[in-house]
Amino acid sequence: MPPERSVDPQLDAAFAQFWEADRPSQKARVAVLRSTAKDHAPDESALDEAARIAHGLGGVAAMYGFKEAKVLALEVEGCFDRGALGPHLALLIEQLDNALAPPYRTRFQ
Repeated sequence: MPPERSVDPQLDAAFAQFWEADRPSQKARVAVLRSTAKDHAPDESALDEAARIAHGLGGVAAMYGFKEAKVLALEVEGCFDRGALGPHLALLIEQLDNALAPPYRTRFQ
């Protein structure tokens, strides 16, 4: 059985504040993904930028402990890397947005 971890309440509160302050920026990044996914013929630089944004969202999700969002962001990144646009990608982006919607909760609950 792994050792029980304790969380510094002040650090946990700071992470919650950071997440709430950072949330609008992340929503804006998701909006770029949506826009690029809806483009019927995005150029290679737009696809690369969307993949980079999705990769960054995966890192942010991991940092804040949003495990599902991390997995979804990496799937979205892969779709943009392959140029696999369509309804499946739109659904993944929607799921990613929803996975980032909850407030921050400690990773050690």
